[in-house]
Amino acid sequence: MEVVVSLNKPFRFKYQTVGVIGDINDLLNEEFDIEGLMYDDNWTVKRFLNGFRFKINERIITLFNMLELDLELLNKKIKNISRTDFKFVLLTYAILRNYKTIIFDHMDLNMSHKDKKKLLNFIRKIKNDELSFIFLSTNMEFLYKVSNHLIIFNEGKIVYDDLIDNVYNESIIDSKIIKFINLANNKGANLTYTFDRKELLKDIYRSVM
Repeated sequence: MEVVVSLNKPFRFKYQTVGVIGDINDLLNEEFDIEGLMYDDNWTVKRFLNGFRFKINERIITLFNMLELDLELLNKKIKNISRTDFKFVLLTYAILRNYKTIIFDHMDLNMSHKDKKKLLNFIRKIKNDELSFIFLSTNMEFLYKVSNHLIIFNEGKIVYDDLIDNVYNESIIDSKIIKFINLANNKGANLTYTFDRKELLKDIYRSVM
């Protein structure tokens, strides 16, 4: 699930760490030296993130607040927290250890709308030039909200590699909703791209008020 990747296998002291949260099956590559994190499900979240230090790291509290996580989570054992909460804990772990790249492998799967919003808000808050996020997902609406650059694969070939705002002007996405939004925006509307009919109706209502 979560890994450390060494891009220089013969030189163990030259690790380039990449955090992967989700299912890594799609990411395995024989050129990489992949190691899983070592932890015990009976550890508390605090032990996992903070080690044996008595005083809690202030960065943990800051990151938990940014992720809108209850600090009581720190006192729970890993085996007793939800799958989504553990994903957020892994994200906190990666940030604390200054990983330069974090890959979310279909992290949005089985996530509630509320938790997706938490993740989106966090990404917007934490963005900086030294940290890169890569999202692997089939949920175009989710990708549109969290990304600024999009790469689309079809049968192993790249069919799109550009800014995400430009993808809706291409013929790659065959969606009646997107075609309607493009037509409306060409006539002066200012509708936000979505694949959800309810959200589209809300946006149309807001645009005419």
